[in-house]
Amino acid sequence: MESLSIYSPKYDDLDPINFLDDTHCQEGFNAGYKDILISVKGESGFKDGAELGHIQGCLDVWNSALNIQPNCFSSGIQKKFKKLNELINNGDVQKMRLKFKAIAATLGMKPERRESFDL
Repeated sequence: MESLSIYSPKYDDLDPINFLDDTHCQEGFNAGYKDILISVKGESGFKDGAELGHIQGCLDVWNSALNIQPNCFSSGIQKKFKKLNELINNGDVQKMRLKFKAIAATLGMKPERRESFDL
């Protein structure tokens, strides 16, 4: 029987894909957090930055999935991804939130993020 150590875990073939989501969400959160600290101060700004980071992280995961398998989303959803990216770049927060919620509903996911921040 093979013994496993906590220092050298045995991964299955899908583990890199599973970790991709966490990595991109964290990167998106960090980017949003940095951006908001530069432009806005206070709790409201922090929440907006965290939300922006979450949305950017989700968009990064979806785009990574498209890079791996180009037909994994319909062309309509892909157009919505592009529009969401434009809204993020233009700073249109209200329209960005609405577009993200629409995409999340279409994909059958909850557009929620964790409220716990360990910084």
